[in-house]
Amino acid sequence: MPMKLTERYFINVKAYKDAAAEIEGEYTRAMESADRFKGSEGYKDLKKQATAARDAALKVEKEKAGKAFREITTAMREAVTSRKITAPTPEQLAILQAFKMRGSLTADEIRQAANNMRGCPLALSVLGDIASGLGLTVHVDTGELSPAYLMKRIESLEYNAAAMLRGDSISTNRKPETEAECLTRWGSFGYELENVGGNLVNRGKINQPLIDAFSAAVNGEGAEV
Repeated sequence: MPMKLTERYFINVKAYKDAAAEIEGEYTRAMESADRFKGSEGYKDLKKQATAARDAALKVEKEKAGKAFREITTAMREAVTSRKITAPTPEQLAILQAFKMRGSLTADEIRQAANNMRGCPLALSVLGDIASGLGLTVHVDTGELSPAYLMKRIESLEYNAAAMLRGDSISTNRKPETEAECLTRWGSFGYELENVGGNLVNRGKINQPLIDAFSAAVNGEGAEV
């Protein structure tokens, strides 16, 4: 079975972090070894050689990782755009057509119709548009992440991978321990808010359902939209 795209992304983040740490470690050891020549012309040459070796090795790792991240995010975008659309059933279509002909609807009618259309994000999306067009404030949850939202998160994964390779991103300084942690920070996902005394507080808890829904979409799993 092919490795999932989200897993590949996580593995490449860890691999780059480990490789960069090893290269920096070798540079540090080389400089410590050269310390006994400090102040001499030989020390300058050793420092120059160690720096050049470090920079060359990092360049190789950055190019390799950059290529991998570009391939992964490109495949993620293709997975989102190629997802099949589940058409409404004849019954759902009849309800939508009838609602479009109505001049007014109640919130309860929208909720009842939403229950009937559960499992068909397209039908629910159309129902939400109808409700909005009639000025109703009923929230219709399609049960799926929108393509626009998915693309925004993929864009974040792409941007933060590049920022990590440049070394100018605080959020990507620490190596992630899990795939969910990696996707959360590199993809700029919001954390799950906890109810503390009636107030919603961000305690850095990973929003696992959101991560799971994103992963299913970009890995070509789960419900179709």
